Amino acid sequence: MRRRRYIGAAAFFYALAHPVLYAVDMGTLQLILAEFLTLGIWTGWAVFAIFIALAVTSNDAAQRYLASAWKTLQRWIYQPP
Repeated sequence: MRRRRYIGAAAFFYALAHPVLYAVDMGTLQLILAEFLTLGIWTGWAVFAIFIALAVTSNDAAQRYLASAWKTLQRWIYQPP
C-alpha cells in the first residue's frame, strides 16, 4: 500500500507512451482525427483523460488543496455510482 502512488505513476507513464507512439505511427493530426470516432479510439482517449486527472491530483499538494474532493474524485474513478 505504501508504494501505490509509485505504481500509479508508472502505470500513467506507460499509458502516456501508448498515445505518443500512436501519434508517431499515424504521422499527422488529420489521420488521428479521421479515426477519432472509432469506438476503440475515442474510448481510449476518454480513459486517458480520466487517467490524466488522477495523475495530476496524485501529489501531496493536490491532496491538501482538494481536501475531501480529492477522495471523492478517487472514489468516483475506482467505484463508479
